[in-house]
Amino acid sequence: MPRILILLLSVLLLAACDRGDLGDSSKPQPRLLTSGAAATATAPAVGHEAVDAAAADGKGGNNAEEPAQPPEDFVREFFTTYIDAIDDGSWSGNRDLMSTWFSADLTRLLLANDKACQNVDSEACRLDFDPIIDAQDYDDDVASTLHAERMGTGTPVRVKVEFTNLGSRKTMTYTLVQVGDGWKISDVQSPSYGSLSSLLSSNGGPAI
Repeated sequence: MPRILILLLSVLLLAACDRGDLGDSSKPQPRLLTSGAAATATAPAVGHEAVDAAAADGKGGNNAEEPAQPPEDFVREFFTTYIDAIDDGSWSGNRDLMSTWFSADLTRLLLANDKACQNVDSEACRLDFDPIIDAQDYDDDVASTLHAERMGTGTPVRVKVEFTNLGSRKTMTYTLVQVGDGWKISDVQSPSYGSLSSLLSSNGGPAI
C-alpha cells in the first residue's frame, strides 16, 4: 500500500478519536429493529389496573354474561314450586317468598294487591283468580303438563309457557330480568288478562 494512503488513514482515525465518535458507550448507538421488536418497544404496557378497570365497567369482564341457569329452567322451577305450595296459602302476602322469584316492582304490586283483596269490597283488588294458572282452580297434575321454551335471544328475555289445566290448554309468556347472577320474573302475559304488571298497576274498576 502506498505510504501516502496509510498516512491519510491514520490522520482520519486520529480525528475520529478526538471527536469521541468511537468507543463511547455512554452515547446511544443506532440499531435496527425487527418488526416484532419494534412493536414491543413502541406498544404501551397494559398493567393489572387497566384490566381491572375494563372488567369493572363490563368491557372484557363477565358482567354481561347471562346466569348459568337457562331462563326456561328457572320458569319450570318456579312453576313447580308455586303449584306445590298453592294450597297452603304461603304465597299470599309473603314478601320473602315472592321476592325469590319476582322482580322488586312485581313483588310490590302483588303485595299491594294482596292487601287490597283482604277487603272483599275494595275496588283496588284487581284479581279474583290465580294469574299464574289463569284460573280459579287447577288439576293436581298441571305441573306435569308444563312446557317452557325461550323465545328468541337478547333482551328482554321471554319464555313461552304452555300447560293443560282443567282440560284447557293455556299459553302464557314470562318476561325475565337478570338480577345479579340469577333471574327474576318481571311480568306474566296471558291472552285473557293481558299483562299482569299492567293489570296490577291500574286503579279502580272491577276485578277481572
